[in-house]
Amino acid sequence: AEEETTSQVAIGKLNAQQAAAYYDQQIEAVRKLAAQAGITGAQFDLLFGDIISVAQLKIDAAAMGLTNTTDELAAGVNEAAKLYAQLKLIKSFRLPDKGTRPFSEYAEGGIVTNPTQALIGEAGPEVVIPLTKPLRAAQLMQQSGLAGMLTAAATMVQVFIGNEQLEGRMVQVVERSNAALGNSLAFGARGL
Repeated sequence: AEEETTSQVAIGKLNAQQAAAYYDQQIEAVRKLAAQAGITGAQFDLLFGDIISVAQLKIDAAAMGLTNTTDELAAGVNEAAKLYAQLKLIKSFRLPDKGTRPFSEYAEGGIVTNPTQALIGEAGPEVVIPLTKPLRAAQLMQQSGLAGMLTAAATMVQVFIGNEQLEGRMVQVVERSNAALGNSLAFGARGL
């Protein structure tokens, strides 16, 4: 974008104001390419923010007839070119066909017991839970919502004696026992 804009200024096709607008159009095209490659606007600004600003200064200098730009400006332009080339590689990246990939796929789940190259998240959100770190496993289960799903799926067993639930019956037995023990302690054998 910087090179094209400065060449347009050099041959007299653009003045300073036109050069700035033309450059912005070129950068917008790069932004769209980045978005297609899955890079968010914030990530793009982090990657290119300073480099784009430096290139804009160089274009402004060329449009005003200033030719002694610094080595830092040239280095910034070179960095932008490298990043642009990387963006093009990212955009053109495609996974090999299923079954020919050099790594394991776990879209259907599985247990891994040794170091394994794996593709994660290819069929949607996934969570990888370490089996040897219970605290981290619990954190991940909580964050992913698995803890709630497992609790809801847990089977409850209720035991009845006649029409009375065992848990309620046990509470009554304990209450009667505590009352009898309290009377015995307070009144001795006379309280029974």
